[in-house]
Amino acid sequence: GMIDAPITFTALTDDSVGGDTDNNGLTTGVPGYWDRIQINSTANNTKSRLSFITVKYAGSSGNGSVYLTGSDVSVRNSLVQLGLSYGIYAYNSRSLLVGNTIEDHTLDGIYSYFGAPLIEGSTIRRNRHGLSIQSADVIGIHDNTIIQNSSHGIYFYSAQTTPTLTGNTITDNNVALR
Repeated sequence: GMIDAPITFTALTDDSVGGDTDNNGLTTGVPGYWDRIQINSTANNTKSRLSFITVKYAGSSGNGSVYLTGSDVSVRNSLVQLGLSYGIYAYNSRSLLVGNTIEDHTLDGIYSYFGAPLIEGSTIRRNRHGLSIQSADVIGIHDNTIIQNSSHGIYFYSAQTTPTLTGNTITDNNVALR
């Protein structure tokens, strides 16, 4: 998408976008209505990107609303919300995750397993963990607002190195950092 032409991926039942497309009266989606956006290692990382998108009501497979598997495709200036699993699951990924809002997922806002993403300038709220970093070498976590997550703001589990943390607001989580 573009700033003046964003793209929304949502449930057929979500009448907040496009109106009553299934002709059954005013309805909303439910978390896990559909699976995910998946970007694989074969994607061209210099030409592909996810920007100015909204992803709602995804995550039925447990692999996130957006699943970056072996891909370094960036996710920028996007809204990922109301998912049944992770907001963004970055597996073996060095993606730039910049300027996003990731909220209201049953699991983690961003789950990084292996890889080395950069997480910057995002709002991550009302998930289980805001960020969950496992066996990963995160490049940096900068200038994010990580709030109101039911467990940890940032949860490091067997992280390979401790990334640089600067300019973040981590507040109103059950535990700020582990």
